[in-house]
Amino acid sequence: MNAKGKILVVDDERGMREGCRRILVPEGYAVDMAADGEEAIRRLREDGYDMMLLDLKMPGIGGMDVIEPARKADPDLSIIVMTGYATLESAVEATKRGIYDYIAKPFAPDELLPVVTRGMETRRLMVESRRLREERDRNLLELAAEKSRIHTVVNCMADGALVINREGQLVLYNPAAAHLLRLSASPPLEAPIAEALPCPALVGWLEESQGETEFRRVSRELSVGEGPEATVLMVNIAPVRDEAGLFLGSVAILRDITRLKEIDRMKSQFVSMVSHELRSPLAAVEGYLDVLLSGLIAHDPERARRMMHRARERTDSLLHLVDDLLQVSRMESGRIRRNLAPVALGDLAKEAVLFFEEEAQKKEVRLTAEIPESLPAVLADKDEITRLLTNLISNAIKYNRPGGSVTARLSQEASFLRLDMEDTGLGIAEEDLPRLFTEFHRIKRPETLQVTGTGLGLSIVKRIVDAHHGRLEVRSRLNEGSVFSVFLPL
Repeated sequence: MNAKGKILVVDDERGMREGCRRILVPEGYAVDMAADGEEAIRRLREDGYDMMLLDLKMPGIGGMDVIEPARKADPDLSIIVMTGYATLESAVEATKRGIYDYIAKPFAPDELLPVVTRGMETRRLMVESRRLREERDRNLLELAAEKSRIHTVVNCMADGALVINREGQLVLYNPAAAHLLRLSASPPLEAPIAEALPCPALVGWLEESQGETEFRRVSRELSVGEGPEATVLMVNIAPVRDEAGLFLGSVAILRDITRLKEIDRMKSQFVSMVSHELRSPLAAVEGYLDVLLSGLIAHDPERARRMMHRARERTDSLLHLVDDLLQVSRMESGRIRRNLAPVALGDLAKEAVLFFEEEAQKKEVRLTAEIPESLPAVLADKDEITRLLTNLISNAIKYNRPGGSVTARLSQEASFLRLDMEDTGLGIAEEDLPRLFTEFHRIKRPETLQVTGTGLGLSIVKRIVDAHHGRLEVRSRLNEGSVFSVFLPL
């Protein structure tokens, strides 16, 4: 089975089936196709799938009638409905039957792929959650006879585990739970949970589970800590009963989903950033073109030339944005092939400084280079080192002030070649330093409102340095300037 997942596309339109296949296969998915509901049901029973893209309007067995057999074949199957005739009633009915999401026809590849990615991740979490629940129930049934073995298993779990008896006392926890809840001391066993766990929200949920008259699993999100260091936990709580139905207690499984929440935040930030960065230059270019096409300045060629020049600058910024996004995408997917060879970093630095001289003059910033004549070479990819220098110099100029300076300085330090990019610009506040190299992170201050950018430049720099087994350091003081130091092994 393909590593990224197996997808069944069900649609009576051959073009739609083939289009989905052409979008998904290059992304690493295995794709099968069915032309009608009957063929889809047969394939679902014979083969295992992670996801089904389903058209509702089909001759014979319609999409609605495929959902129930699909659920019987695999309760965790992620179902995405594709339709151009969606109504509120059909949406409600399909949701009741357990679909994951809707996508309206026609759609573009960049509309389909995010939905498929989220659906695959949701299925993975559901399968993993089912596995953990089954493992948890099995362990609880064996608890009395195999206590030591259960303790070993629970203690080795990456997720936190808490077990409460029928009297509301904490009887079992693992090190992961203590770590996730940031307990400074080991909680006392056989003590009331309100005394053992200094977390009122979690205690309240556990106490609620004590009063359950039937099996019901509850999932809640719990925030631990404050500020940037806070973590978000997914807490799954369920009552435990013996074969006769007698209540034995409750079990809680804690999972750190901080990274998933951060990914959601980054996605939202990415959409907002890209929308803004694309809309502004496109609107400007459109305005210039409207003026030119209207013929209002037909007899003023100099003004027309200035407008075309400004439109060109705007399109250049769009190309830089697309280039940065593609570069990050290639780095994350591992598609970059590095051609490592001895590189004279001094020559590349001089070329980069010459390239940015005109931009520095426009900003009234003095750009200089201090490069010794004889420096050893580094084993590196020339194109990536050029991009590293370009991003550092561009940032140093953009976040500078009129009359300021930028200095590119090279030196040898032990077994490293050291590059210092020093500027007298706006500087960076201490609280912004930890997230400086995070994708799409931009410092929001009144002085930086007019500075355009994607928030990807320094992230790319960090990835390049890491890929060359180097290290990156930053020293900065607010309103005084910054020094970015890159150490590349000789």
